[in-house]
Amino acid sequence: MGKAVKESTQALHRIAMTLGNPIGNLALPWIASTLVVGLSVKPFKEDISGLLLAVLYIGGSALMTVLALKFYIPFNGKRILGAIEKDYGPRTRQHVYNYFAEAQEGQKISLDIPGLARAYGEAK
Repeated sequence: MGKAVKESTQALHRIAMTLGNPIGNLALPWIASTLVVGLSVKPFKEDISGLLLAVLYIGGSALMTVLALKFYIPFNGKRILGAIEKDYGPRTRQHVYNYFAEAQEGQKISLDIPGLARAYGEAK
């Protein structure tokens, strides 16, 4: 698929949450955020009281995790689409993307990617 079609962040989010690992979608940004907050607070650790330090660790990590999720989950959706294109082909990738982009909220998803690839002649 060419880069002429702009991918929707919402569709990429749906792809990542449906076809990806929901725990992994949360765990990696949370670990990275905790590490960044820990390294940022470390030089000031001696000068900050225990309660304020706990609030910075917990609140800072939670806030940074929410911000990181906004970027990481669509990135993961693009990565999943790239893997589908690599394994099956560009038409299969486009169909999977269109399926998620046009899906209605609460709609049950039933998608046979290998069968779809065979229908497009892209099966290996």
